[in-house]
Amino acid sequence: MKKSIYIVLLLAFIFFAIVYLLRSEFFRIFPDTELVSLSKRELRNAAIQAIGKGDEPVSAVVLYNYSLIGRGYNTLLSDTNAVGHAVINALNDAVKSNGWKQFNALDKNSIIVMSTTEPCQLCKAALQEYGILRVEFMNKRQTSYWLNCYWDDFMFELKKRQLEPSDLQDSLIQIKASHQINYRP
Repeated sequence: MKKSIYIVLLLAFIFFAIVYLLRSEFFRIFPDTELVSLSKRELRNAAIQAIGKGDEPVSAVVLYNYSLIGRGYNTLLSDTNAVGHAVINALNDAVKSNGWKQFNALDKNSIIVMSTTEPCQLCKAALQEYGILRVEFMNKRQTSYWLNCYWDDFMFELKKRQLEPSDLQDSLIQIKASHQINYRP
């Protein structure tokens, strides 16, 4: 019994080590890469805008073939927007300026996202969803942040549950019934 516990712990450690190593390969700044001066200026100006609106000085730019196609900064507090992260706002700006069809037609290997801070889980998921793997950033997140994220992901997978169609139907009927009871013209 003790041996099986040690094997499970060892496998869990190996799993987390592999996930951490893969994460650091995709989301890190390469030592030989220099931020383009235009991008540095854009990142700085956007961070100043964020500070001016009372948000954290986090900013991001989206480059396509080293041409600026999107910029963004944190708008969590100023817009009370739960997903108002700099990377997501920069992606939104790139999509708005190009349109969905044209943005989706871009060669994702030619897109670089540059940010003042390493992308969080939310921004990382958005980048992966759109196939953007070239990310450069200035400030790395602490290892404890990523370990907490992996733990939270694990707990989310354990706690989630899929609703059966009958469960959903019962919920809708209850909502409709309560709405009709409380309805007063």
